[in-house]
Amino acid sequence: MRAPTPPPGGGGGRSTTPQLDANARRKALREKKRAEEAAANKALSDAYQAQKAAEAAAKVPDEERRQVEEAQRLEEQTKGNERRKLLKAARQGDPVAMAALATIEAERRAEEERLEAIRWAEEERQRAEEEERQRQIRLQRQREEEAKAERKRQLEEQEAARRARHALEPTVEELDGWSIYMVLIFEQSETNITVLQGTVLVELGEDYLSCAEFDPSGEAANIFRDAKMEEARQDVRREVAAATAAAKKPKAAAEARAKAAARKADPELQSSLRERAEARVAQLRQDEADKADRSARWEELQVPILEEVKRWARGRRALHAVLCGLPEILPGVTLPFDVEALKATDAEANTGAVRKAYMKMLKLLHPDKVVAQPLEFQVRASGVFQVVQKAYERAQKG
Repeated sequence: MRAPTPPPGGGGGRSTTPQLDANARRKALREKKRAEEAAANKALSDAYQAQKAAEAAAKVPDEERRQVEEAQRLEEQTKGNERRKLLKAARQGDPVAMAALATIEAERRAEEERLEAIRWAEEERQRAEEEERQRQIRLQRQREEEAKAERKRQLEEQEAARRARHALEPTVEELDGWSIYMVLIFEQSETNITVLQGTVLVELGEDYLSCAEFDPSGEAANIFRDAKMEEARQDVRREVAAATAAAKKPKAAAEARAKAAARKADPELQSSLRERAEARVAQLRQDEADKADRSARWEELQVPILEEVKRWARGRRALHAVLCGLPEILPGVTLPFDVEALKATDAEANTGAVRKAYMKMLKLLHPDKVVAQPLEFQVRASGVFQVVQKAYERAQKG
């Protein structure tokens, strides 16, 4: 049997291979373009549906909103499953799956860009609203300042008109050689009457103005003014009567001066007073000297004793450890609690015992309780008292 004659050119079927490859590429490109257009249309449709779903979800009750959210979650899960299938097919070389994945990626990027644009627009809206709010606040403050200034101006005008309306010329009245002056002080809340040597000053205040404003006829103000003037006259009469009475008693004054001179001339009385004064001064000087000596002695004892207390307190931060170590720093002192029993107590499990021991030590070491003790013990008690206090504060803070 004769073999079939090959096509001209002796190349078998290889002469049509480039044309077939070009056709396949064009076909793949057309399919890709259609897939991209379909994906874009689907993305627009999905966005529209999502917007409609969001609007609907805002209107439905909570239960229906939960149902919508569950449906959306299932839809996202389905899309994820489809994407995983496409990815598996694309890894196996399926051009349709690869084109679909590229379309999905383009949709994702487009969605991200859309969300970014929405976010940017929302930020711009919020920024514009904030600027408008700040502008409204500034305008409101400006209006308030203007209203305040206007109110202040009105008050000043009212006060000026009030002063002009109730202005009162100062008056002077002479009585028994005394002068009574009456003036109006607008800034004064109450009327004051001041008695000086030979002069009485009546300063009318807001109470007088209240009477004047209460009764426009001026009768109430006149009555008030006459009453205050009468009070001033009474003060003048009392001062004159007192001066007259003092002038009529020269004998009593002379007797009082004579008794004072006698007391001053009595040597025994003066000696007794002098001795008492000298003894008091000596006592005060001795107290000052004792105080200075005690302060110097305290400073001398403070350095070594407080250094010893610091060495003892080093490593003892817990209140339980400080209380259990007190016999070491206070030798010979009878403590008001059982140290051995406290050592055997769990500090965290039995905080009541620790607190009781602490309160007893406060009564023993408090500065007011050791005043009668020797100075050395007072210094030591002061240092230990501070250590116990700080340990208790740390225990309270936890």
